[in-house]
Amino acid sequence: MRYSRCLLLPLSAIMYGALAFAQAPQLILDINPGSGGSMPMRAVAMGDQVFFVAGTTGMPNELWKSDGTAAGTQLVKDINPGPPQSGIALIHPIDGVLYFGAMDGVHGMELWRSDGSEAGTALVKDINPGTDGAMPSQMTPLNGVVYFSAGEPATGLELWRTDGTEAGTSLVKDINPGTANSNIAGLTVINGLLLFWADDGVHGWELWRSDGTTAGTTLVKDIAPGMVASSLSEIVELEDLAYFAAADPDHSSELWRSDGTEAGTWMVKDINPGIAPSAIGFMSVLDDELIFRARTEEHGHEFWKSDGTEAGTQMVSDLSPGTASTTVQSRLVANGQYLFYGITDPSAVGFELYACDGSTPIW
Repeated sequence: MRYSRCLLLPLSAIMYGALAFAQAPQLILDINPGSGGSMPMRAVAMGDQVFFVAGTTGMPNELWKSDGTAAGTQLVKDINPGPPQSGIALIHPIDGVLYFGAMDGVHGMELWRSDGSEAGTALVKDINPGTDGAMPSQMTPLNGVVYFSAGEPATGLELWRTDGTEAGTSLVKDINPGTANSNIAGLTVINGLLLFWADDGVHGWELWRSDGTTAGTTLVKDIAPGMVASSLSEIVELEDLAYFAAADPDHSSELWRSDGTEAGTWMVKDINPGIAPSAIGFMSVLDDELIFRARTEEHGHEFWKSDGTEAGTQMVSDLSPGTASTTVQSRLVANGQYLFYGITDPSAVGFELYACDGSTPIW
């Protein structure tokens, strides 16, 4: 008998340890008294505190922190003083420092850092002077340096690096030379290298690598030769390999893997043979396997798993039997054991929360 690492079960059937709520949720602090609400969002944990974006009537969308108590829930800094908001996007906690993009009313959207205190929250560098800003995003750490996408008029959006200081913030490489953007996305660390997608204006949007130097930032493989992009998406790391969806001249979007070299970049499996894509999405790592959603003509969109081999890439369960699809809404790996999905199961209970408990045979 073979065993799957993932059996879909309603959450009501699983009540283990920290996954069960001991008590009803409680209000910590009414940050914006009245009926308006503070709209807390983009929460991240760093140390024993949670940092998030919230607002009050006179001070919308600024950086806040909380230790879970009313007294310990407070504004970190009003970055853009007064009613205008600072426009903080995703907050990245890296080695005890928060990195994010923000506007202070003078510099536009630029790179900021914070150690969690007001005095320690400051602009790193005005990369694109003026009110437009450099639009920094995708902060990713490697060997004590943070890499990110940012832009200025002479180069467009390209790969940058910072050690958290103004002097140590610089362009890595103008991948798409001149003012055109290279449209960097999916920054992921594999084998001590950055892997990401970029368009150099010659090969289309393809897989690239960087060791943090100009010379060491190169194309990994032209999966779809020519200016036709390989439709890269959903990159995740598992055991020093990058897994992602891509299309080549002979296959529509399917599951690929890469070790950061051209020879080590290849398709894992043609899940949905033919011209229709397998629509891979919602990739997550559970133990030593990749869990994701994929589509076939026979089963529609369902849950799949892969160990990185063609034989080990299989459908987990046809939760919505036949050609009907299971619509995934969200996913989360918790405690290294459970994979949660908000899914629509048209054959059973509708939109509910499900989990993989990895303990029960399914065939």
